[in-house]
Amino acid sequence: MSRSINSQAEFWIKIGMLAELNPTLTYHEIIKKQLIKEKLTIQDLLHE
Repeated sequence: MSRSINSQAEFWIKIGMLAELNPTLTYHEIIKKQLIKEKLTIQDLLHE
């Protein structure tokens, strides 16, 4: 909710592209893989 309009668009474009490249993954699986890739945890995100 705190991202700008441009950041929101960038996020959803990235998710859409990843979904097209990985049609068998769910949204939650895509997010989980991206968090792991960036070495982030939910705890890290909550404490930003």
